[in-house]
Amino acid sequence: ALLAQPISAPAGSTRCNSALSLSLHRSGAMAVGMHAVASVQLGACFEHGDVASALERVPKRPVEIQALPEERSIAAAGILQERGMQSRPMGRYGKMLQCKGTSADEVKLSVAGDGGRHPVRRVLFQLLPILQVMTTLDRHMFRLDVIAGVTVGIMAIPQSMSYASIAGLPFEYGLYSACVPPLVYAFLGQSRQLAVGPVAMVSLLVEAGLANTLTEEECPESFANGALRPGVHQSEMCPHEYAKLAIITAALAGVLQIAARVLKMQFLVSFLGHPVTSGFTSAAAIIIGTSQLKFILGYNLAKSEFFVVTLGNLFANISKTNYVTLGLGVAWVVFLIL
Repeated sequence: ALLAQPISAPAGSTRCNSALSLSLHRSGAMAVGMHAVASVQLGACFEHGDVASALERVPKRPVEIQALPEERSIAAAGILQERGMQSRPMGRYGKMLQCKGTSADEVKLSVAGDGGRHPVRRVLFQLLPILQVMTTLDRHMFRLDVIAGVTVGIMAIPQSMSYASIAGLPFEYGLYSACVPPLVYAFLGQSRQLAVGPVAMVSLLVEAGLANTLTEEECPESFANGALRPGVHQSEMCPHEYAKLAIITAALAGVLQIAARVLKMQFLVSFLGHPVTSGFTSAAAIIIGTSQLKFILGYNLAKSEFFVVTLGNLFANISKTNYVTLGLGVAWVVFLIL
């Protein structure tokens, strides 16, 4: 609640012709601080008497400050402590917030919130955040969680199968990647907004990185006279060996992510400019969308990591279009848009 009081410039002054106003708080300390700043910046154009008279006109009312109840104060302190510890996960263990009041009793708050005083229980609450969530779960929240889980599960089945196809893997591997990460993250995760599981861009990167990397001993069907046969896809000719290579790649990616987290290398993300991220996302969407046109047109379209090559193969075989498949595909696309 600020109170504006106009202050006029001294008569005969040529440098103070503009109107001047001050916003005075009901607190005298803030008014004095504003008065000091105005004195420094306005110099001779500022009259001390004007502020004094303005302060005299400000109605003096007592201000009542109400403190939070003890239970809410303890809960607020616990939330602030938990958020501070989340920014330093390695310093969570063994730390407790101690609030000493005016009384002789000492209030101790566990970092894990409802973890209790026992060290083993406190460590379990820190390692498994789901235990803390379970203590606040009621029938209404459980019903909402079941509805959300069923909805996400229904959507994840066809979505994960398509991601596996983009990565060049059998459909069952897409189902594995859609089920295992959310199940593990439900027990160990700390964010309720983070989505885990396969995504289109990662699937595209896996397929582009592992394409034609199997040796002749691992996939002899893709070689002829000691050289890789042109136009072949090892993911289709040797699916089991290709799947092993993808599993090793996923394991190495996980090790690198854990090492980056331990070394606190998240600052590297700041070097990725928005145009780079936006361009990569847009290009991946175009490549993925173009590669899926074969299912709408009804004929096989050779895979390629170059968009121009894929587009050339698309128009070169346009005469093989299955009009029944095209009609059904267009109808479903229109249905999804509407």
